[in-house]
Amino acid sequence: MKFHAVIALLLFSLAVNAQLNMKAMEDTLLVLFEGMEGPQIDDGQKLALNEIFKSTLHKTLAQPSSFKYDFKKLSSISVISAPDKKFKIFTWAFTTSDGVYHYYGFTQYHDNKNKKIVLRELKDNSTTFDAFSNYSDSTWYGAVYYEIVPVKKKSDTCYILLGWDGNNWMSKKRMIEPITFNHEGKITFGNKILKEKEEEIIVVKKSNKPIRTPRKEVNTGKEKQRIIFEYAAKAAMSLHYNKEMKMIVFDHLAPSDPMYTNMFMFYAPDFSYDAYYYKKNSWYLSRNIDVRNSKIIKSQPYDPKEDEEIKLKKTEFKRN
Repeated sequence: MKFHAVIALLLFSLAVNAQLNMKAMEDTLLVLFEGMEGPQIDDGQKLALNEIFKSTLHKTLAQPSSFKYDFKKLSSISVISAPDKKFKIFTWAFTTSDGVYHYYGFTQYHDNKNKKIVLRELKDNSTTFDAFSNYSDSTWYGAVYYEIVPVKKKSDTCYILLGWDGNNWMSKKRMIEPITFNHEGKITFGNKILKEKEEEIIVVKKSNKPIRTPRKEVNTGKEKQRIIFEYAAKAAMSLHYNKEMKMIVFDHLAPSDPMYTNMFMFYAPDFSYDAYYYKKNSWYLSRNIDVRNSKIIKSQPYDPKEDEEIKLKKTEFKRN
């Protein structure tokens, strides 16, 4: 069946399913996303299908009954709920033929005061991403979130997201991302609740060559709003909340050789672990923790099939 005929059929299905239940809507969403992964789909068609998928998901999530629906069939996107059931976050990513990652998302927030669900779209509009800035739903730096760390107190208003970013052909990223909602469901990414010593930030300038001598830039007098881990594209990093230890536990990253210090395309786990532990409304760093008596998750929770097949041009550093 030709692409345009498929689109027409999907639009008809959407019009019918809009009058049906969540299961029917989920089935339509599943067909749309599977269509994006088809071998004969070119970039233009993939982007067009994604727009229909995004619009369909928006209409689905606008229905109040969607907040309690689990969307288990949509395994190709990340759907996670806060442990206290205050919000849900939907994120997904895909690559085009140039190897560039495209990120999309929605949040649903339960407004207790007004007894309604606030739906917001996450728009990947930020071209820069650092540890010291706040971002909103309209200036979001795209990522796929795979875990929400439980809040420690009923009075806590800041949640912790654990996320993944495909970045580029040289390196991948993971992040510890605080997120807060105001009473209207407005989102702020970033919060000064992650405590550690100030670190020196190294910036590798873009070039036709994959590596250049890095230039040092030191941030002083600032507290980090999030923690960003960058490591070699072929490496695998673990970052999870450990329920037994009540800590955010992660692989310690180190360069393959001291000469590559702060050149993160050469970083990988060194078989030791660090963690963040909660104390007085903040999370504090603890290095080289003992995990011998605790179960540590070592597998990657989100790893798109395209990830290992990405062959980016060496001059390509675009994200969207």
